[in-house]
Amino acid sequence: MKRAQVLTFLASLALVGCQGGGADPKGSDGPSATTSATPTPSPSESPTATPSKTPEPVPTGISKNNLNRQFQLADLKTVEGKIGGHKFKFWICDTEDKRREGMMFLKDEDFKDDEGFIFIFPEVQKSASFWMHNTFVPLDICYFDKDGRLLNVGHGKPMDETGIPADGDVLSVVELRAGTADKLGFEKGTKLELSKPVKATE
Repeated sequence: MKRAQVLTFLASLALVGCQGGGADPKGSDGPSATTSATPTPSPSESPTATPSKTPEPVPTGISKNNLNRQFQLADLKTVEGKIGGHKFKFWICDTEDKRREGMMFLKDEDFKDDEGFIFIFPEVQKSASFWMHNTFVPLDICYFDKDGRLLNVGHGKPMDETGIPADGDVLSVVELRAGTADKLGFEKGTKLELSKPVKATE
């Protein structure tokens, strides 16, 4: 009986050996040979370049904005007015930022002889003084008191940062193309009249 049991045991070992010949010698915890950190995309998954769009042409007759300016002329409110009976159109500077920029970076072709800027202050200025910082066009700087009477006209030279003071208390200032005041005969006391009331918002 013992000899028969031994033969049966040996036969069982041989059968197990035949079944396990392909096992991983590193055991079940070893790394798989087919593991990959980043799968390679199939051709259908490859990114496709987006075709570039042809830029649309800019319509003719539309001028480009002045990139140096914070406030474009087209965006500023305007008011019709008269100085000594002569008609003008004024762009309105009724906030601190608009008054600070004024006519900076404008060119001669940006405005006509009967166009200019009006600066409205929220209250009377005791020591008003304008300069020509970043201003390319020579200007007449007309200071008016609270009653709209002309105090004096300063002559601004392009890019000159010298202060040009008023000869009294000022509520509004008008800037026009240089030589306009002399040409139209403006003098102390000449009246400024606007087609509608204009007040500073700050």
